[in-house]
Amino acid sequence: LTYRVALAVFTRSKAAYEALQSFGIFKLPSVRLLKHFSSAYIDQPGRCETSIQFQKEKYEALKLSMSEHPTPPIGEGILIFDEVKVISKILWNSKSEEVYGLAMTEDDMTSLCDVFSELSGTSTDRTEYVLQFIWRDMSANFDVFGPYFTSHTSISSAYTLACLLDTLRLLHDFGFKSNALICDGAATNLSMVKSMMGVRGSFGMKPGCNDPHGVPCSIAHPYWPEQRLYFIVCPSHQLKNMVNALHSSRSGGNKEFQTSSGVRFGWATITALYDREVNRFQQCVPREVPKLRKNFVVRDAWTKLNVLPAKVMQQEEVLTELAEYVSVPHVDNPNVSATREYLAACNRMFEKGTLSHVPVKGADSEPVTSILQGYKYFKDWLDGLQKANPAFVSTSPKQKMFLSWQTWDLLRLMQSGFVEFCIQFTARNPGYYIVPVRVTGSAIETIFSQLKHAAGGRLTATNYAPARATLSVQRSVAPTHPANAEYRDIPVHITPVPLLRKK
Repeated sequence: LTYRVALAVFTRSKAAYEALQSFGIFKLPSVRLLKHFSSAYIDQPGRCETSIQFQKEKYEALKLSMSEHPTPPIGEGILIFDEVKVISKILWNSKSEEVYGLAMTEDDMTSLCDVFSELSGTSTDRTEYVLQFIWRDMSANFDVFGPYFTSHTSISSAYTLACLLDTLRLLHDFGFKSNALICDGAATNLSMVKSMMGVRGSFGMKPGCNDPHGVPCSIAHPYWPEQRLYFIVCPSHQLKNMVNALHSSRSGGNKEFQTSSGVRFGWATITALYDREVNRFQQCVPREVPKLRKNFVVRDAWTKLNVLPAKVMQQEEVLTELAEYVSVPHVDNPNVSATREYLAACNRMFEKGTLSHVPVKGADSEPVTSILQGYKYFKDWLDGLQKANPAFVSTSPKQKMFLSWQTWDLLRLMQSGFVEFCIQFTARNPGYYIVPVRVTGSAIETIFSQLKHAAGGRLTATNYAPARATLSVQRSVAPTHPANAEYRDIPVHITPVPLLRKK
């Protein structure tokens, strides 16, 4: 068998390859020999200009092949970044045979005391977090597996900003221009975004403006002065925030959502819906929300981090079931109707908006209008509360009737950044369009999952770089193909690398 076939199996599952090798049916290369192929592409933390240069050459070839196309690649895209916590060990580059980071103290690993004594502390800080960047083209199906940076402590907003500016400059110098930044709503990211726009604390409101709820969502591009750089909170993460906010209105939670007319609503509606689903199942009646599971309703910390449970809550099946319930007189119909309106607004903003597959070709495109309609519900909800009770302060940490000010700020930033970015991009590039589902951070979450798989389920400071290299080789010998149905069905297209053995 060729190395390409052997690598296709090995990069997918080392255990499967070793099992196949043990059968003795085929004469297969050794595991050590196959590792030499991925070891040839191990990148150290930081700028990794060699890797970016290689991907630039692939991009130039793509542009040449599409030169006659009505909408050829123009090198404009979005920059996605996220952090992942890794298991702490020693960082070893097998290509250069150098230790470039330490992840455990002398007390943690006394057997390496001699190593610690030989290495300088400044260049060998232990690693606990990795900050990864991915550039995604908006004019073609092309992605750049960007640099990564390591940190020995929790990543701060100042560190993120320094890495971000360095990566922006690096990619811009190689012709990969970034129109927007995509990140989750972590406190450090929100703090960094606000500091770049000169905002402290909550965005607040601007009375007297056309849109008092409007927030700034862009700055002058530091390396592309004639353009704006937009900030967009990852829609899939924000969807989780919105459903988690509704879950906080459960009995014993820290929220008591209430409409301007005094109708309380919240998670009790979802719990009752699940009970009705259980009754249907027990009576052998077809379920109306087949995807709903108990752990989606009785949520733990892991469920809150999963996008699928949040996505199910605002899909058509849930909305239809609640609509059918209120069509028959019940005592709790006002509460159920209010909860349904909340979820319907989320459906318009996410399912039919930021996570939609419908192309955005301008300000009047269906996803944009759907986002604005869903966003209007939350603005009207807040305006109604303030009108009914002039003393109501949405930014107060003690208020329970509305979203927390952090969730509200993130929702406004996501909506403003996404809509303005789409309008600006399509107006400046006639004939081009944006598929909303590509403008999310789910791509980098998928990368982290694939890296963990390549590392055998234990992503550590030691194997993060080799896992990246293995993933690149894997895409070269067994490229993935997109599916058609779900919100994470557009994978990152990592540039295939030539099969070279480590020298």
